Amino acid sequence: MEDYLFDAVITSPPYMKQIRATGKPSKNLVKQGVAPRCWRGDYGHKEGQIGAMNDDDYWHSIKKVYSGCFKRLKPYGIICVVVRDFLVKGKIYPLCEKTYEALLECGFDGKRNMRAMLIDKTGTDLFTGKETYKDHKSFFRRLLDKRGFPQVNYEGVIVCVRGENASHRI
Repeated sequence: MEDYLFDAVITSPPYMKQIRATGKPSKNLVKQGVAPRCWRGDYGHKEGQIGAMNDDDYWHSIKKVYSGCFKRLKPYGIICVVVRDFLVKGKIYPLCEKTYEALLECGFDGKRNMRAMLIDKTGTDLFTGKETYKDHKSFFRRLLDKRGFPQVNYEGVIVCVRGENASHRI
């Protein structure tokens, strides 16, 4: 494939270790009690599935993907990546921040590293005086919140640009 084909790339890549190589949800999701019962047994059951990789293999592979995007984008082309921090052993893993750093390592210039909130304040209850919210989280994320796990109330929206004279770094 030749270079400089696209004006933009928009993606939401798989998150590491959320899928086991067997095609089943990670032990982490099962342990937290939020693995869907309807999980398709064949999902992610291919060699090289990025969503099944551990930390080092994941970052090596996802940087190859971002590097490929960099090579195919026209000068001043943009990449928009939507990711979300997630829980590992009850602690928030900073996937948004690490993804932004990976894009910079691949040669992109950072433009925006934003958070799209998954909850919106809708007003105040007239009878109780408590603030009311609309929740845009997944069913499984809400289960974790109810069980007292740290809350992740946003998705990261990362926008980077391939500068005119930018060099491919990875």
